[in-house]
Formats: sequence, structure tokens, C-alpha cells
Amino acid sequence: MQEARIHGLGGQGVVLTAHLVGSAAVRAGKWGLSFPFFSTAIRGGLVTAFLRIDDTPVDLRCYIYEPRFLVAFDVSLLDLGEVVAGLQPDAKVLVNSPGMPTRLPAGFEGTVYVLKADEIAKEILGRPILSTVMAGAMAKVLGGVPLDDLLKSIEEGFSARLVAANLKAAEAGFARVELVNGS
Repeated sequence: MQEARIHGLGGQGVVLTAHLVGSAAVRAGKWGLSFPFFSTAIRGGLVTAFLRIDDTPVDLRCYIYEPRFLVAFDVSLLDLGEVVAGLQPDAKVLVNSPGMPTRLPAGFEGTVYVLKADEIAKEILGRPILSTVMAGAMAKVLGGVPLDDLLKSIEEGFSARLVAANLKAAEAGFARVELVNGS
């Protein structure tokens, strides 16, 4: 089972990202489950989403305490103990950052991917709404979630006037995510 814990701030699209990637996995013939946790119900408050993907039905409906895949919508979130808590030493980490984050826990030997998601979102969408950009990057880094299935989930989940730009944003996230260490 693949388990991802996704952290961001209210309004960045954390919950939507988990939903889109989970929907794309289901479309690809897998089972998926995503759900959010809101620390405060205000724009800018810490938001966490959990995503599980497997080849068999996903019955586990609890937080992910020891993630093998961690996503941070903002590099500064890595300073928060609750964000990096339980991170497996060999995990994959995807961070919205212009370069290698320096805030990873001691002993971390996993793989780090970065994406300039803010820059891409502003370029394509005109504002820093990161959901589809990060969903594209997650699909690539997770593996087993084909970009075509993600794009179909976006087509079905967005209004006609928003589809084209969000498809382009997801494609850019998929294409522009960079491996900065590990294999």
C-alpha cells in the first residue's frame, strides 16, 4: 500500500490534490482513499490530507503516522515537528521549493523531489493555487498513477472554464518536478 501525507496551508489546494490523485489511481484500476484534517477552519491554517492507494480495497481509515511519502506545499512547513513527525528514513519527500530543502530531519536518507509550484501556478493560473500543479508532480513521483488518468479526473472535476488551465498546470507539475537527491 502506498501512503502519502500531504501538508499545506488552507487555500493552497491540499485536499483537492489528495482527491485528484486518489481519483486518478481509481481510474487506473487501483483502490484509493483520501481524507483531510483541518487544524483551524480558516484560510491559511495548517491543512493535512491523507492518501492511501493499493491494488486491494483500502479499509484503513486513520491518520498516516509514519509516511513513506510526504508532500509539503511550502518548504517552511518542514520546520514544524508535526509535519516531519514519523517520516521514514527512506521516504520520498516532495516539496514546493526552488531547491534542496535544508530542513529535513536528522538521519533522513530518503529521496527528495522539488518543484517550483508557486511559480508554475502563477505562470499558468495567475495565482498561487497549487492543487493541480502538485497533483501532477505527485502522480509522477508516486508512480502507478498515469498522467492521462489524472487529466481525466481534472476534466471531470472542474468547470468548463477552468479545465484547460488546470490541465496545463498538472502537465507542468508532472514535467517539471525535479529529483534533487536519492534515486
